[in-house]
Amino acid sequence: MKNSSKIIIWSAFVFPGAGQIIFNHKRRGMIFVFLALVCTLALFIVLVKSSLMNLEHRALLGETIDISTFFKSIFFSLMLAKKYVLPPLFLVWLLSLIDAWQIGSVLDKKPAD
Repeated sequence: MKNSSKIIIWSAFVFPGAGQIIFNHKRRGMIFVFLALVCTLALFIVLVKSSLMNLEHRALLGETIDISTFFKSIFFSLMLAKKYVLPPLFLVWLLSLIDAWQIGSVLDKKPAD
């Protein structure tokens, strides 16, 4: 398997930046890991905060909070996150793949030691 394929698989399916780190581009890899973690943390915060606010609002209106209401609240939060948090996370992932492909292409062109 070519290096470009290996590095893309690591960055695509393990975590953004994993391929760069494994193929000794640690600084670049850590930047992608950091950005992906920040986006993931933001996603978690948006989901939890929005779900809790929605559940609190429903409780103030006198609705009973059951498992169905809980999952509806999480679904509502996911729709909110889809607009604001998932695009940056997708962009980090995509940039990591492009960078991994470029690194792999350079490594494929180098003669074997």
